[in-house]
This record gives sequence, C-alpha cells and structure tokens, in this order.
Amino acid sequence: MNKSLLFWLSLCPCLIICSLVLEVPAIILFPFSPRLSRKYTGLIVSRSWFGLMACVLDQVCRVKFVIYGDFNRVPSKHTPSVIISNHGSLFDLHSFIRGFIHIGSTYLSIPLTTERFRHTHVYVGWLKQMHHFIFIKRDWNKDLVHINKMIHYLLATGPPIHVIIYPEGNVLTKASKKADMEYAQSKGLIPHKYLLHPRVKGFAACVQACRSGHNGKADVYEMTIGYKGNPGQCAYAGPFGGVQLPTGDLPKEIHIHMKYHPSSSLPSSDEELGEWLKKRWREKDELLKQFYETSSFPGPVLRETFKFRQWMKLLIGIWIMSGAAFVYCWIQVPLLMAVIMGTTALIHYIVDKWFDGWDRLALKRWEDSKEHAK
Repeated sequence: MNKSLLFWLSLCPCLIICSLVLEVPAIILFPFSPRLSRKYTGLIVSRSWFGLMACVLDQVCRVKFVIYGDFNRVPSKHTPSVIISNHGSLFDLHSFIRGFIHIGSTYLSIPLTTERFRHTHVYVGWLKQMHHFIFIKRDWNKDLVHINKMIHYLLATGPPIHVIIYPEGNVLTKASKKADMEYAQSKGLIPHKYLLHPRVKGFAACVQACRSGHNGKADVYEMTIGYKGNPGQCAYAGPFGGVQLPTGDLPKEIHIHMKYHPSSSLPSSDEELGEWLKKRWREKDELLKQFYETSSFPGPVLRETFKFRQWMKLLIGIWIMSGAAFVYCWIQVPLLMAVIMGTTALIHYIVDKWFDGWDRLALKRWEDSKEHAK
C-alpha cells in the first residue's frame, strides 16, 4: 500500500475520535476555565495527537528519523521560545514534533499558521482552535496585533509557550520557488537554492512578544529538515475545500538538525532580528546543500533508546485500544454516540461561525476580564 495513504488512513479515525469525543471535557471546561480547557487540549493535541502522528510515521510507515546537533538542549519550562524551521514539505511539523518528543520535550507548542487552515480542515481546524494555534490572515497590520495579543494571553494564562513559525511563509514548491526567484531578482538578492527567502517581520514580532513574558527572555530553536526520497506532499481538494488527500509516497528518511540560540545571543531590535534571521537562512541553505551532497548533516547524532521505541509502541497501542472502545460504543449505544458526536460538532460549528473560533473567544474573554478588573 502507498505509505502516504497508509499514514492518513491510520490517522483519520483517530482525528475524528479526538475532535468529537476526547474534546468533550475541554468543551465542558471552557465556560468555567478556559485555562484548564487549554491545558487538557494541550495534553490531547500536543502530546497524544502530535505524538501519534510521529509514531505512525516511524513505526507504521517505517520512515527513518535521524537527529543531529543540539539535541541535549530541551526547551525550557521556564523560558518561552520561538522554533523556526525551513518548510520543504507539509510533513515538516510532524517531523520536528517527532524530534522534540524524542529529546524529551513535552511542553506546550503553539504553531503559527494561516487562516485558511481554521476553516478548510474541518476536524483539524477545530482541534487547532482549541489548542490555540495562532491564525494569521496575511494582513500584516492585523496580524501583528493578533500575534501580540495571543502570545501575551498565552503567557499570562499558562506556562511558557514555544511558538512554531515557518519564516518562509509557504511550503517549498515549484510555484513558490519561481515566485521567490522573481522576488529576489526584483530586490537584488542572492537566490537560495533549497529555501525561500524568510519573512522577517513575523519572526521579530514573535520573539519580541515572547520577551514580554515572566523573565523578559526568549530563546530560539532552529530546525533544518532534509528529506531522502519523496518529501511527501499533499493535495488540497474535496468537500469544504480542504480535505487532505495524499499524493505520492512518504520520504524514506527524515533528517533533522537542531541548533539552540540562547536569549543572550539574540539582538534586541526588530531590524537586527531581521538581519540575524537572514544570516541564519544563508547558513541554512549551505547546510542543506551539504546534506543533499553527503546525505547527512554535520554534528553528533542522537541514538534512539529502547525505552523511547517502547514508548512509541505503547502510544500506538493506547490509540488502537481507544479506537476499539470507540467502535464498541458505536455498536452498543449508537444513539448515545451519535448524540455526543453530533452535539460536539454542532458546538464546534457555532463557535467557529459566530465567535470566530475557540481561540479568539478565549482571547476576548481574557481581555474582558482584564477590563472588569480595572
């Protein structure tokens, strides 16, 4: 069977269970404590759902992961950070989540993504809203305000967060590469071979917003992802404009190079942060050139432990048992399950359409509570 098809067939039933059954406690908690609701969703999405995707890639689809670099620097539970990565495939997020799980990081990660993923991916969009993904609309003035508000809210209502951002803004395709080449020529820039030119304003905004937290610090974790074989792209089609349909096969190997940049090494101003990012991208392009010439990144390689592999098998086993329990309940009490799932879907739909999503509803409640406290 096509590995990409196997990947999505393994995950789709779990996605429905996650968004329409396991999220019920989060919906019940939300009116009383959005903070507890988000904490529960973080457990389901960050650790269970993302963890399952990584485990399916590794254990079911037999994609080999190789991790290099500063893998001994686990994201701190005391300091927020910004995680930056090249965007060579739609599987990048799954890849470096797998990397962070492997090195032992279980802290809350908040990806920054575009607004279309809120509405077009029905079940995934609801999960992303409840997990408080930061959705941007590609309108910089509005996006800057929203990024600042969301990060301030997340830092004020929970532990330090780790914001995931793709500075390139788009996945690397022939079309995006052509547009980037035209942009580079118009600006007199040297084109990258394996990357798109980074958009520096969003990165600087995320770093500065994270610095507004408890200790005024924000680290940066730089990920460079290289693929051996098909990078594993997806086509967006189907009803509602966005069901992910796999096309082609998955990569044979995914290589991840990690580099830690402590807060003390980062410049202070937006302009300097922008230049810092451009320099990193030039170095990253050279790093990818070396990878595609030698099939490896430089630096030490993280060895997989028996304990970690057993953990992955255990997580898959837990999800298999959850799926079996779900099917059993459907057979025994189909009417009750239909009511639970139908009601959950209806609540998700109402919040999405009337209140612009769970994330913005939680943000508005927090802002209103601050106004009342004055």
